[in-house]
Amino acid sequence: MKNVFRLLSFILLIGISFNVKAADLAVKVKEKTILIELRNPVEGATLSLLDEQGKMLFRDGLIAKNAYTKALDLSDAPQGTYYLQFENEYHIHTKVIKKDEAGIHVEDKSSAITFKPSFRINNKQVLLSLTNPTEGAAKVKVYNSLGELIATAEGKGIVVTKTIDFKNVPVGEYTIEISTKENNFLKIINLG
Repeated sequence: MKNVFRLLSFILLIGISFNVKAADLAVKVKEKTILIELRNPVEGATLSLLDEQGKMLFRDGLIAKNAYTKALDLSDAPQGTYYLQFENEYHIHTKVIKKDEAGIHVEDKSSAITFKPSFRINNKQVLLSLTNPTEGAAKVKVYNSLGELIATAEGKGIVVTKTIDFKNVPVGEYTIEISTKENNFLKIINLG
C-alpha cells in the first residue's frame, strides 16, 4: 500500500510539473526595463510585480492565447528587491528581481515555485491535496462563517491529503486554512 501511495505521489508531481512548464516564464533585462514573456499562458492566470513590503506595483489578468509579452520600466523605481509572480490555479512562480547601483538583474537562484492545494467537494466531504516539497508539517484549520474554529488536522510528507467531513454541520460558508512553514493558503467553500 505504501508503494502504491508513493507511485501516486510521483505521478501527481509529474502532472503538476507539466502544468508548471505549460506556461514558461522568461524574464530578461534591457537597461532599466524588465521584459517578460509567457509562452502558453493559462486563462485566469495573473502576473504581478510586488515590492519588498508586498505592495502590488503591477497586476495583469491573462487570457488563454499563444504568448504574452510585457515590458515594465523600472527606471523610476527605487533600489531594492522586487518579486515578479505568475500565478495560476496550480502554482505561484516567483522570480526575484534586484535593482542596485549596477542596474537591474534577475536572481534566478532565488526563484521559486509554490504549489497550491487542490480541493474537491464530494457529498459534503472536502478532499484536499497539497504538494509539500519540504515534507514539513502542514496544518489544516476549518472555520465556520462566524470565524469559529470547528476542525483541525495535520499531516507531513511530500503529498499531504486530507478528507474533511462536513456531513454533521449546517449548510453555509466555511473557510479552510492550510499552513506550512513557508506558506498560508485560504479556500472558502459553500456547502448548500
